Amino acid sequence: KMEWAAGQPHDAMARLRQQRARLEGSLPDRPSGGERDALSATVLMLARFSDEAGELEPEEVQAMHARVVELCPSWEKGHYWLGRFHDTQLRRALDAAARREVEVPATHPGQMSCPAKRVVPIKERERKKVEAHATHLAPMIRCYGQALHKGAKHAPSVLPRVLTSWLDYADKLAQAEAGELGTLPAADKAGRLREPHEAMVKVVGTLPLRMWLPCVPQLVSRTCHRDEPTRKLLLTLLAQLLAEYPQ
Repeated sequence: KMEWAAGQPHDAMARLRQQRARLEGSLPDRPSGGERDALSATVLMLARFSDEAGELEPEEVQAMHARVVELCPSWEKGHYWLGRFHDTQLRRALDAAARREVEVPATHPGQMSCPAKRVVPIKERERKKVEAHATHLAPMIRCYGQALHKGAKHAPSVLPRVLTSWLDYADKLAQAEAGELGTLPAADKAGRLREPHEAMVKVVGTLPLRMWLPCVPQLVSRTCHRDEPTRKLLLTLLAQLLAEYPQ
Protein backbone atom coordinates (compact mmCIF):
# COMPACT_ATOMS: atom_id res chain seq x y z
CA LYS A 1 0.00 0.00 0.00
CA MET A 2 2.74 2.46 0.88
CA GLU A 3 4.52 1.93 -2.43
CA TRP A 4 1.26 2.37 -4.31
CA ALA A 5 0.45 5.55 -2.39
CA ALA A 6 3.99 6.80 -3.09
CA GLY A 7 3.39 6.57 -6.83
CA GLN A 8 5.31 3.34 -7.37
CA PRO A 9 2.59 1.02 -8.76
CA HIS A 10 4.96 -1.40 -10.50
CA ASP A 11 6.99 -1.92 -7.32
CA ALA A 12 3.81 -2.41 -5.29
CA MET A 13 2.43 -5.02 -7.68
CA ALA A 14 5.77 -6.81 -7.96
CA ARG A 15 5.90 -7.11 -4.17
CA LEU A 16 2.32 -8.39 -4.07
CA ARG A 17 3.07 -10.99 -6.75
CA GLN A 18 6.06 -12.21 -4.77
CA GLN A 19 3.97 -12.40 -1.61
CA ARG A 20 1.20 -14.28 -3.42
CA ALA A 21 3.67 -16.80 -4.86
CA ARG A 22 5.20 -17.33 -1.43
CA LEU A 23 1.85 -17.79 0.26
CA GLU A 24 0.48 -20.11 -2.42
CA GLY A 25 3.71 -22.14 -2.41
CA SER A 26 3.48 -22.74 1.31
CA LEU A 27 -0.28 -23.30 1.45
CA PRO A 28 -1.03 -26.77 2.89
CA ASP A 29 -3.79 -29.04 1.62
CA ARG A 30 -5.97 -27.90 4.50
CA PRO A 31 -4.95 -24.31 5.18
CA SER A 32 -5.90 -22.58 8.40
CA GLY A 33 -8.17 -19.58 8.47
CA GLY A 34 -5.24 -17.25 8.99
CA GLU A 35 -3.40 -18.63 5.97
CA ARG A 36 -6.47 -18.25 3.76
CA ASP A 37 -7.06 -14.74 5.06
CA ALA A 38 -3.49 -13.67 4.29
CA LEU A 39 -3.62 -15.05 0.76
CA SER A 40 -7.08 -13.60 0.13
CA ALA A 41 -6.01 -10.13 1.24
CA THR A 42 -2.93 -10.31 -0.99
CA VAL A 43 -4.83 -11.48 -4.07
CA LEU A 44 -7.57 -8.89 -3.53
CA MET A 45 -5.10 -6.02 -3.29
CA LEU A 46 -3.26 -7.28 -6.38
CA ALA A 47 -6.53 -7.53 -8.31
CA ARG A 48 -7.53 -3.99 -7.37
CA PHE A 49 -4.14 -2.50 -8.21
CA SER A 50 -3.87 -4.43 -11.48
CA ASP A 51 -7.30 -3.26 -12.60
CA GLU A 52 -6.59 0.36 -11.70
CA ALA A 53 -3.25 0.26 -13.50
CA GLY A 54 -4.74 -1.48 -16.54
CA GLU A 55 -2.05 -4.16 -16.42
CA LEU A 56 -4.36 -7.15 -16.89
CA GLU A 57 -7.30 -8.07 -19.08
CA PRO A 58 -10.71 -7.87 -17.37
CA GLU A 59 -11.04 -11.66 -17.46
CA GLU A 60 -7.79 -12.02 -15.51
CA VAL A 61 -8.86 -9.47 -12.91
CA GLN A 62 -12.24 -11.17 -12.54
CA ALA A 63 -10.52 -14.53 -12.04
CA MET A 64 -8.45 -13.04 -9.22
CA HIS A 65 -11.53 -11.63 -7.50
CA ALA A 66 -13.26 -14.99 -7.90
CA ARG A 67 -10.24 -16.65 -6.29
CA VAL A 68 -10.64 -14.37 -3.27
CA VAL A 69 -14.28 -15.40 -2.90
CA GLU A 70 -13.32 -19.05 -3.28
CA LEU A 71 -10.69 -18.77 -0.54
CA CYS A 72 -12.91 -16.88 1.91
CA PRO A 73 -16.57 -17.29 0.90
CA SER A 74 -17.78 -15.68 4.13
CA TRP A 75 -15.64 -12.54 3.72
CA GLU A 76 -17.88 -9.57 2.98
CA LYS A 77 -15.04 -7.59 1.41
CA GLY A 78 -14.32 -10.24 -1.21
CA HIS A 79 -17.89 -10.26 -2.51
CA TYR A 80 -18.07 -6.47 -2.36
CA TRP A 81 -14.99 -5.96 -4.50
CA LEU A 82 -16.12 -8.56 -7.02
CA GLY A 83 -19.34 -6.57 -7.24
CA ARG A 84 -17.32 -3.38 -7.64
CA PHE A 85 -15.41 -5.04 -10.49
CA HIS A 86 -18.65 -5.85 -12.34
CA ASP A 87 -19.94 -2.36 -11.53
CA THR A 88 -16.83 -0.83 -13.12
CA GLN A 89 -17.21 -3.05 -16.18
CA LEU A 90 -20.81 -1.90 -16.51
CA ARG A 91 -19.83 1.77 -16.29
CA ARG A 92 -17.14 1.29 -18.92
CA ALA A 93 -19.50 -0.57 -21.24
CA LEU A 94 -22.15 2.15 -20.87
CA ASP A 95 -19.57 4.86 -21.61
CA ALA A 96 -18.58 2.99 -24.77
CA ALA A 97 -22.23 2.52 -25.75
CA ALA A 98 -22.93 6.25 -25.37
CA ARG A 99 -20.34 7.31 -27.95
CA ARG A 100 -21.91 9.36 -30.71
CA GLU A 101 -19.17 8.49 -33.19
CA VAL A 102 -17.21 5.30 -33.74
CA GLU A 103 -14.31 4.45 -36.00
CA VAL A 104 -15.08 2.45 -39.11
CA PRO A 105 -12.66 -0.48 -39.64
CA ALA A 106 -10.19 0.23 -42.45
CA THR A 107 -10.78 -1.68 -45.68
CA HIS A 108 -7.31 -1.06 -47.13
CA PRO A 109 -3.87 -0.07 -45.72
CA GLY A 110 -4.14 3.53 -46.83
CA GLN A 111 -6.96 4.18 -44.36
CA MET A 112 -4.99 3.10 -41.29
CA SER A 113 -3.42 6.52 -40.68
CA CYS A 114 -6.72 8.37 -40.98
CA PRO A 115 -9.59 6.05 -40.01
CA ALA A 116 -13.10 7.05 -41.03
CA LYS A 117 -15.83 7.65 -38.47
CA ARG A 118 -19.56 7.23 -38.53
CA VAL A 119 -22.32 8.76 -36.46
CA VAL A 120 -24.11 6.23 -34.27
CA PRO A 121 -27.92 6.60 -34.37
CA ILE A 122 -29.59 7.09 -31.00
CA LYS A 123 -31.54 3.82 -31.21
CA GLU A 124 -28.32 1.92 -31.83
CA ARG A 125 -26.73 3.60 -28.81
CA GLU A 126 -29.70 2.66 -26.65
CA ARG A 127 -29.58 -0.95 -27.87
CA LYS A 128 -25.89 -1.06 -26.93
CA LYS A 129 -26.77 0.18 -23.44
CA VAL A 130 -29.31 -2.64 -23.10
CA GLU A 131 -26.64 -5.12 -24.16
CA ALA A 132 -24.16 -3.67 -21.64
CA HIS A 133 -26.67 -4.01 -18.81
CA ALA A 134 -27.63 -7.53 -19.88
CA THR A 135 -23.97 -8.54 -19.76
CA HIS A 136 -22.78 -6.92 -16.53
CA LEU A 137 -25.74 -6.00 -14.33
CA ALA A 138 -26.83 -9.46 -13.12
CA PRO A 139 -23.39 -10.47 -11.78
CA MET A 140 -23.05 -7.03 -10.17
CA ILE A 141 -26.37 -7.47 -8.35
CA ARG A 142 -25.54 -11.02 -7.27
CA CYS A 143 -22.11 -10.11 -5.89
CA TYR A 144 -23.32 -7.00 -4.09
CA GLY A 145 -26.19 -9.08 -2.70
CA GLN A 146 -23.76 -11.67 -1.37
CA ALA A 147 -21.71 -8.91 0.27
CA LEU A 148 -24.82 -7.55 1.99
CA HIS A 149 -25.67 -11.03 3.26
CA LYS A 150 -22.28 -11.06 5.02
CA GLY A 151 -22.66 -7.61 6.54
CA ALA A 152 -24.39 -4.24 6.18
CA LYS A 153 -21.26 -2.07 6.04
CA HIS A 154 -21.66 -1.18 2.36
CA ALA A 155 -25.48 -1.04 2.29
CA PRO A 156 -25.73 2.80 2.25
CA SER A 157 -23.76 2.99 -1.01
CA VAL A 158 -24.57 -0.37 -2.60
CA LEU A 159 -28.37 -0.49 -2.41
CA PRO A 160 -29.05 2.91 -4.04
CA ARG A 161 -26.57 2.02 -6.79
CA VAL A 162 -28.17 -1.39 -7.36
CA LEU A 163 -31.67 0.09 -7.43
CA THR A 164 -30.72 2.89 -9.82
CA SER A 165 -28.96 0.53 -12.23
CA TRP A 166 -31.77 -2.03 -12.15
CA LEU A 167 -34.55 0.55 -12.64
CA ASP A 168 -32.71 2.37 -15.42
CA TYR A 169 -32.13 -0.93 -17.21
CA ALA A 170 -35.77 -1.93 -16.79
CA ASP A 171 -36.76 1.36 -18.47
CA LYS A 172 -34.57 0.59 -21.47
CA LEU A 173 -35.73 -3.02 -21.56
CA ALA A 174 -39.37 -1.91 -21.66
CA GLN A 175 -38.50 0.35 -24.58
CA ALA A 176 -36.75 -2.50 -26.37
CA GLU A 177 -39.59 -4.96 -25.82
CA ALA A 178 -42.08 -2.37 -27.08
CA GLY A 179 -40.13 -2.11 -30.33
CA GLU A 180 -39.04 1.47 -29.69
CA LEU A 181 -35.36 0.64 -30.22
CA GLY A 182 -35.74 -1.45 -33.35
CA THR A 183 -34.33 -4.96 -33.33
CA LEU A 184 -33.77 -6.37 -29.85
CA PRO A 185 -30.12 -6.71 -28.78
CA ALA A 186 -28.21 -9.94 -29.32
CA ALA A 187 -28.45 -10.63 -25.59
CA ASP A 188 -32.14 -11.45 -26.06
CA LYS A 189 -31.24 -14.45 -28.20
CA ALA A 190 -29.15 -15.80 -25.34
CA GLY A 191 -32.03 -15.29 -22.87
CA ARG A 192 -30.02 -12.80 -20.82
CA LEU A 193 -32.28 -9.76 -20.92
CA ARG A 194 -34.27 -10.82 -17.83
CA GLU A 195 -31.30 -12.10 -15.80
CA PRO A 196 -30.82 -8.78 -13.92
CA HIS A 197 -34.47 -8.87 -12.85
CA GLU A 198 -34.16 -12.48 -11.68
CA ALA A 199 -31.06 -11.54 -9.67
CA MET A 200 -32.95 -8.62 -8.13
CA VAL A 201 -35.88 -10.87 -7.18
CA LYS A 202 -33.49 -13.08 -5.23
CA VAL A 203 -31.83 -10.14 -3.47
CA VAL A 204 -35.19 -8.63 -2.51
CA GLY A 205 -36.39 -12.00 -1.23
CA THR A 206 -33.38 -12.74 0.93
CA LEU A 207 -32.06 -9.46 2.36
CA PRO A 208 -33.40 -8.30 5.74
CA LEU A 209 -36.18 -5.77 5.22
CA ARG A 210 -34.52 -3.23 7.52
CA MET A 211 -31.76 -2.73 4.96
CA TRP A 212 -34.29 -1.30 2.49
CA LEU A 213 -35.70 1.34 4.83
CA PRO A 214 -33.33 4.15 3.73
CA CYS A 215 -34.33 3.39 0.12
CA VAL A 216 -38.08 3.89 0.61
CA PRO A 217 -38.19 7.33 -1.10
CA GLN A 218 -36.39 5.90 -4.12
CA LEU A 219 -38.76 2.91 -4.21
CA VAL A 220 -41.89 5.06 -3.90
CA SER A 221 -40.76 7.37 -6.69
CA ARG A 222 -40.71 4.49 -9.17
CA THR A 223 -43.97 2.70 -8.34
CA CYS A 224 -45.41 3.67 -11.74
CA HIS A 225 -42.55 2.02 -13.61
CA ARG A 226 -43.55 1.07 -17.15
CA ASP A 227 -42.02 -2.43 -16.94
CA GLU A 228 -44.66 -4.68 -15.33
CA PRO A 229 -42.36 -7.24 -13.60
CA THR A 230 -40.30 -4.38 -12.16
CA ARG A 231 -43.38 -2.52 -10.97
CA LYS A 232 -44.76 -5.66 -9.29
CA LEU A 233 -41.49 -6.29 -7.45
CA LEU A 234 -41.33 -2.68 -6.25
CA LEU A 235 -44.91 -2.84 -4.94
CA THR A 236 -44.27 -6.20 -3.26
CA LEU A 237 -41.21 -4.85 -1.47
CA LEU A 238 -43.03 -1.70 -0.37
CA ALA A 239 -45.98 -3.77 0.90
CA GLN A 240 -43.61 -5.93 2.96
CA LEU A 241 -41.93 -2.84 4.40
CA LEU A 242 -45.28 -1.28 5.28
CA ALA A 243 -46.45 -4.48 6.98
CA GLU A 244 -43.21 -4.83 8.97
CA TYR A 245 -42.74 -1.13 9.79
CA PRO A 246 -46.23 0.46 9.75
CA GLN A 247 -45.04 3.52 11.63
